[in-house]
Amino acid sequence: MAIRLSLQPKTLLFLAYLIATATVQANEPADMITTHEPIMIPLIEKSMNSSVIMPLRGDSQNMVKKEFGAPFHMHKPKGTPPISRWDFEEFSVYFESGTVIHTVLRR
Repeated sequence: MAIRLSLQPKTLLFLAYLIATATVQANEPADMITTHEPIMIPLIEKSMNSSVIMPLRGDSQNMVKKEFGAPFHMHKPKGTPPISRWDFEEFSVYFESGTVIHTVLRR
């Protein structure tokens, strides 16, 4: 039993191009440059061991203000739905329409 493919002419042309390109590249020697040097990635000074208590997803702005006090900077809401950010000393809180969506440690 034969399987009939119903592909558009542009799709067939694209598939033929991919197969031809792969065939040509497979026959050429690879020009690869490799190094055996280690890559050093700097870590932030603050330890990643988070013993900092932060607001949880779903908390309201009133709950955050009540538990953590007033932030030192409140960014105005932007976009639709409105996304705002409050900066505290050790973390920043992102709100969507007044509800916490994400909390991150500050560097």
